[in-house]
Amino acid sequence: MSNFLLPEAANEKTIFSARLIKRTAITKNQQRTFFLTLEFESPVPYKTGDSLAIYPENSNQDVIEFCNALKISPDHYVTSEITVMDFLKKKVSLNKWTSKMSQLIFNESKLPEELKNLENIGILNSISISKDQALELIKILPPQMPRYYSIASSPLSNPCQIDLLVSLNSFDVNGIVKYGVASMFLCLDAPMNYHLHGFIHAADHFRIPQSDTPIIMIGPGTGVAPFRAFIQERITIGHSKNWLFFGERHKETDFYFRDEFIRYADEGDLKLSLAFSRDQDHKIYVQDLMIEQKKELYDWIQKGAIIYICGDAKNMAKSVETALVNIIAEYQEQDPKSVIGQLRSWRKEGRYNLDVY
Repeated sequence: MSNFLLPEAANEKTIFSARLIKRTAITKNQQRTFFLTLEFESPVPYKTGDSLAIYPENSNQDVIEFCNALKISPDHYVTSEITVMDFLKKKVSLNKWTSKMSQLIFNESKLPEELKNLENIGILNSISISKDQALELIKILPPQMPRYYSIASSPLSNPCQIDLLVSLNSFDVNGIVKYGVASMFLCLDAPMNYHLHGFIHAADHFRIPQSDTPIIMIGPGTGVAPFRAFIQERITIGHSKNWLFFGERHKETDFYFRDEFIRYADEGDLKLSLAFSRDQDHKIYVQDLMIEQKKELYDWIQKGAIIYICGDAKNMAKSVETALVNIIAEYQEQDPKSVIGQLRSWRKEGRYNLDVY
């Protein structure tokens, strides 16, 4: 664990160390998504459906820019044991400005109006502070928080390894391409065999049944990650009533786990419904497939199928739930409002399960 400095927010009792042994880009376009495998020294105590919380590290470039803005050397020591470089890289967030920081610099809890729309680097470049203030500011930066990733493998496949599916989060800032701290660390910066740190986040609300009850999984994009684990485990224990709705932009470039899922489908262990939104003139999404296949979908529901949704909460999950409500309302000849109440009951019973973000 020599490369890790525990963030202030971490609970030391939960921390693991895992070696990054595989990282493969599994998309062929600018929207890059990576498949990662982490190896542990001993079996990991997790269940299918859980997430992995990982503490990311800031990039060297971001740390140097931050130091330059503070006009302080990265080789300076914050304490007798840790340099500015290591402290900023591994212990704190560089992107959040707090009222405590404003109080130190401006003697009030709020930022001056002219600085409110600036990133931290812009704020620091706009002010002049002493070396002592710079060191004090570094010490009160907010702690680096963990990022949560659905585990994309079952412990039955390899109890000492965990697979992840991570999209490289990019955005534009004044014409400059920036990347999310965690996704850049995992997808680009962390070298092979580097030790990552974090903890298992239990998802007791997102478990597969121990019986051969049918399951319906709806997971566009990287929301498919836990369902790869679900399918692995279900097939391992001999349960073949598995239906996956998966969607992305293009079949040629964005079909995650293509060979694996097609093999399961060919062997009769997986019903696969695919929606690639940009492969035709009109966009097709997973909710459109649900409506197209509503009769069979309702038949599965009538047979007691458990429903799982994973992915974007803002748009996808709402659209999928609307489609589900309308399908059930049609076949049960009920008002959609009644069906919404039914889904609430199903959530309490564990028959309708969401892992959305």
